[in-house]
Amino acid sequence: WQRAWFWTVLAVFWAAGFQFAISHGNRDFHRTDGATEQMLLHAADTYARDGFLKNHLLPEYPAFGFDENGVSRDKPFVYTHYFPGPAWVLGFIVKYFGKDGIWTSRLIPLSLNVFGLGFLGLEFAALTGSSVLACLLMTLLTFARGLTIFSISFAGHGYVMGIFLVMF
Repeated sequence: WQRAWFWTVLAVFWAAGFQFAISHGNRDFHRTDGATEQMLLHAADTYARDGFLKNHLLPEYPAFGFDENGVSRDKPFVYTHYFPGPAWVLGFIVKYFGKDGIWTSRLIPLSLNVFGLGFLGLEFAALTGSSVLACLLMTLLTFARGLTIFSISFAGHGYVMGIFLVMF
């Protein structure tokens, strides 16, 4: 029965994320860091329109914030601060599947988080010798707001959360 519990937790968590991706996935969502998602959508549009090499693989974000001189930005700019992997994924999806396929980009971090949650459960079971405690831990983690919200974000948070679960 512990195996059934283990797989049920993972399946229900993935199914809930899949349902969200289908119902809300082609636009930014304010609860998953909507500002970052808006920037990534702009970057994806730029990649689809101008290609990935225009800015040497770096994403172009819409005007926001201030430049290095403290002046408010009034035009799009090339973003150089974080690894642009999520922007590449979203750009690839928009370029080859169109904007109606954006929801599929939410499935990548969701699947990574489900894998990470399962891996953490297996590690915890090996550490404690109790599969019941591991299943209980996994069940409780699925209620953690950070995991539920960011696992369906196509921004970097979703990818990072899944990687942290595996590294734990």
